Amino acid sequence: MLRKHFRIAKTFSQDGRIVEKVTRLAGSSTNPAEYAKQFIAQVCPTTLPYALDSEAAFKVAGFNGRGLADDVMDVMLALTTNTGLGDGVAPDQRCMRAEFPYFGEPHPSTMQVASPAQSSRKK
Repeated sequence: MLRKHFRIAKTFSQDGRIVEKVTRLAGSSTNPAEYAKQFIAQVCPTTLPYALDSEAAFKVAGFNGRGLADDVMDVMLALTTNTGLGDGVAPDQRCMRAEFPYFGEPHPSTMQVASPAQSSRKK
């Protein structure tokens, strides 16, 4: 059963049908099928390339590893639709540090937003 699902997922991600459909709906390519092939070739290798002794960057123009501050979701949305589409959320660079642990200490309570379930418990 699991093997069957793996084959379906692998085929779906590598054939580019969803990218072609989204690109066609966005009207962002004159040849959505060809754009989907290019997208799959760039995004579906099994490992993320990284050139040693160079700055990591995960950008629309290309991948070289991934930096902590790279907005991966915006890059993937832009590549999938072949537009400047983004999600409006970015990593908070104020919380990042140059040394390990890179994301530093947990956020203070003043920066945290309580979920509705947590808010109702305090009442």
